Amino acid sequence: MKRSFKRGFLGSLFLLAGAANGEAQLYNNGSLFIQPGASLFVEGDLVNTSTGSFSNLGLLTVKGNISNDALMTAFTGSKTILGGTAVQTIGGTAPFRVTDIDINNTAGIFLSQQLYVTGSLAFLAGGITAPDAGSAVFFDGSGVSVSGATDGRHINGWSSVVNRTDFEFPIGNGTRLKRLLVNNIQASANPVTVVFNGNNNKAVNGTSYETGLIDVSNNWYTIQAPSNTVDIHLPVNEADDYGSALSIDYLRVVRKDPSIWTILPTTFAGTLADGSISSAAVTGFGSFALGVHSVSLPVSLLGFTGKKVSGGADLNWKVTGNEDADTYFVEKSSDGLNWMTAGQVPARNIGSDANYALHDPSPYIPVTHYRLRILERNGRYHFSKIVTLRFDERGLSLYPTLVHTNGPVIRNHNGRVYEGLLTDMSGKVYHRFKILSGTGLVPVGGLPAGKYLVVLGDPLPVVVLSFVKQ
Repeated sequence: MKRSFKRGFLGSLFLLAGAANGEAQLYNNGSLFIQPGASLFVEGDLVNTSTGSFSNLGLLTVKGNISNDALMTAFTGSKTILGGTAVQTIGGTAPFRVTDIDINNTAGIFLSQQLYVTGSLAFLAGGITAPDAGSAVFFDGSGVSVSGATDGRHINGWSSVVNRTDFEFPIGNGTRLKRLLVNNIQASANPVTVVFNGNNNKAVNGTSYETGLIDVSNNWYTIQAPSNTVDIHLPVNEADDYGSALSIDYLRVVRKDPSIWTILPTTFAGTLADGSISSAAVTGFGSFALGVHSVSLPVSLLGFTGKKVSGGADLNWKVTGNEDADTYFVEKSSDGLNWMTAGQVPARNIGSDANYALHDPSPYIPVTHYRLRILERNGRYHFSKIVTLRFDERGLSLYPTLVHTNGPVIRNHNGRVYEGLLTDMSGKVYHRFKILSGTGLVPVGGLPAGKYLVVLGDPLPVVVLSFVKQ
């Protein structure tokens, strides 16, 4: 039975799970008031209707879901604890406002309405999922703070801040914390809203780069700040943040603008293991990431070319006599995003123009991108332009290239039998199998999410196909 409360609580009141018919355990359509020093413990759900008045000046603990349809005020000195054991949802038609709040639920909190914080947010167990800007965690005021954020305890999704000149957003993708610091907010009364989009920016946003930009990180952010100017600081602490950069000074803040990644003025601090890349006075908000920039080459590369030949591809390059390289690595990619070494050639340093060549017997089908990664004697790396070659499938094809629980199908149209290897991008072999005439399913059971290669040979490698498991 639904119950209405029209009184203030002076001491402690426990409302335990009751009826098995799924009705709310605490249903307020009158006046509910928790006085200072008092506490209210709700074992089940809390519903505050559009006609309800709910004022918390004490301690509120909720173990079920929360639905709020009324205007609320966050009172100084009050605290809310979300301490359920199953996922707790905050919903309704109006923001759920708190001063201090503890997240103490290992199963996590899901927002379908805004959680509005004016004091402290403490992550004790579990995180918060905020799937869109309308259901963000909204921080308001100079006194807001966050504590306890870790890889498993943070905001997975959207977060906003207002009435502050600086704020470090405790955001990530649910498993990894990817803090984003924003400061020098010029119009602090205008909200700044951010989200960490995980690691799929290349698939979503393309691979067109400004001249001098070699690669863009898989980790990217969306920042919304209408009529505002801010400084942004992107964290550097993982290998996939910086791709092929050898040191932190290779990194730049880059922005999608609108169909090409462009370089912003950048400063850096720290190292690749623990640092940050910053850009000041940013306007025109959108997608931001870390990019790897190619500095000028002491090695004078006169040309890098490739051509299809019987049995693979031939790559050729020429350098001038002031060569200062140690090793040339030829790298290849099926998508222009993920690269692996096809071979390497030591530099000769002969004092005159030098020509080099490398044969790749197993290009990717139907297209292979090639580039040179040049290791100099001082330890720095530099990159050449990208050469793209297209190959026929030799009667072999793979579909689909994006899979979930079921593997892709390989179609063998030429009647020959091939030896097959299933590997990841590091070369680790997961399965060995034969490809007969007709069609066959690639086994993907137990594979973690990631990109994989199917290397087919008879017995030497002749075709390399790729797919992504989500």
